Amino acid sequence: MSISLKPVSSISVVIENESNKERLLVKKFSSVEEYYSFIDKYGKSVSSYSLLKSTLIPLRTDNWKDFAKDIFLPTFVNHALRINNFVLRIFASIFALTLDVITFIPRVIVSPFRAIYNHKNHKNKIKHPLISLIENNPHSAESIKSGIVKLRVKFQDIKTFNEGKMAHQFKVEGYMTVAIKALPFTKRKSKFNEQFAIHNKLGNTWDKPLIIKATVKYLRFNFNSMIPPTCHRL
Repeated sequence: MSISLKPVSSISVVIENESNKERLLVKKFSSVEEYYSFIDKYGKSVSSYSLLKSTLIPLRTDNWKDFAKDIFLPTFVNHALRINNFVLRIFASIFALTLDVITFIPRVIVSPFRAIYNHKNHKNKIKHPLISLIENNPHSAESIKSGIVKLRVKFQDIKTFNEGKMAHQFKVEGYMTVAIKALPFTKRKSKFNEQFAIHNKLGNTWDKPLIIKATVKYLRFNFNSMIPPTCHRL
């Protein structure tokens, strides 16, 4: 099977639900600058509430599931259980459960006032720009309710060298989560896998890619960089 050495560059972002990965919208970009502009506008998370505030006040009152988390065990559910290290999670859970029991009565007292406040100020809240892109999709209700969406990025770049007889291929695939409303915890994750391969000068196959795992924020690498000198040894 022959491989085309024609230069190709493509960038796309798939907006999807975090849990079931249901596609909400697909955006394709004709340039890196267009992609950067999209991320700068739609890829920024809303700031989360402080630990002290989320401990004393049930912040989310728009649905029972989130309200139950925020009034009964907010520190334990929203913070302690999110710690990756098992040992630290055990110690944090003991502290969180104790704190949640001590502060339970104040949260119960404040809860009706918080519900009234949220109801009155619901229409005045600034809507995250991502909501305008996905709200017409019938599957977007889950993400709007949870306040979290996932942006899955795919990039492929093929450039030729040696008078078009050889080519390099650069692929990036990964995701980043975006909080589209204020949450009592920080929810920002990003993970991208990079693949770089040189077209075999003796055949029609790509050499085995070198896999580089990296955590980046905005995929701001230089698409127009020259071929690394060490790659010419192939």
